[in-house]
Amino acid sequence: MKDDNLASWLAKYFDEYLIRQRRVSPHTLHSYRDCWKLLLRYCCDQTRKKVEHLSVKDVGTDLVNGFLASLSGQRSNQAATRNVRLAAIKSFFRWLAMIEPAYLGHSAQVLNIPKMMGPRKEITYLERDELDALLAAVETETEQGVRNYALLALLYNTGARVQEVLNLRVCDVEVQRPYTVKLLGKGSRERICVLWPETVEWIQKVAESRKLNSNSQEWLFVNRQGNQLTRYGVRYILLEACQEAVKVCPSLEKKLLHPHVIRHTAAMHMLQSGLDIVTIQSILGHSALDTTTRYAKADLAMKRAALEKCRPLTREPEEPKWKKDPGIMAFLKSL
Repeated sequence: MKDDNLASWLAKYFDEYLIRQRRVSPHTLHSYRDCWKLLLRYCCDQTRKKVEHLSVKDVGTDLVNGFLASLSGQRSNQAATRNVRLAAIKSFFRWLAMIEPAYLGHSAQVLNIPKMMGPRKEITYLERDELDALLAAVETETEQGVRNYALLALLYNTGARVQEVLNLRVCDVEVQRPYTVKLLGKGSRERICVLWPETVEWIQKVAESRKLNSNSQEWLFVNRQGNQLTRYGVRYILLEACQEAVKVCPSLEKKLLHPHVIRHTAAMHMLQSGLDIVTIQSILGHSALDTTTRYAKADLAMKRAALEKCRPLTREPEEPKWKKDPGIMAFLKSL
């Protein structure tokens, strides 16, 4: 084999395959990059080689399994994070097996490493009164408050992922009927979501406060410095509103709030309103229907309603035969 150098193969994988051929999103690229940075450090520690001297064959099943174990043991990563790292490693070896058949056997061994099974967390979502309290807690007398309310309203209206909304530019929102927004989801899949007139009004207020027209290429949601709002910024906005809302809706104190909760809430409310699973899948941008059906399994209100429709067990237990026989009863009393 002419070149067994791991560094050269990795450079081709990232540059030629991920960036040029697949055109993966920056989020995916950074996730894969971070995984390999961790793995290369681990390889160097285990093999006592410098990173530029590592070979493809150095990264075998034993080393990969050891790396995955270190993620759980030393970094306290859960099963989900461990599986994300494993997926990044497998992606490289799957590509390598197609490009260079000489690595087919070695790659197959790594590709056979199983995912770690872990408990699936219950979906956290807000009931209608909790959502109303959260939105009512947002102060809308300031420019920042108008932005915060428009952000939360848009997240709930569309059920979009937080980053999908943060990546919106003003021109992505159609403020003339029919009101819509163009979202770019995972895998660069584009979808159109319908907006309520009330949501559009708040978005227009955001644009007007910054003196932007509907064709502007500026970010729709920005921070105080005028830069694109981040996920951490959204988390801060959500928690700040929750601190006020919990005063009138104490049940919010028990909820572990994070930006994705609004997406879960939108999905659950759509399901409770009678919308079919396939339509919800389309709105949320799920590539697999199994992801959407999680909401049906988690909806306690629907489970309760279904149980109430069932006929309750009202039949009294049948009296034992010995109690029906007065002779037996008389005999027992005589003892």
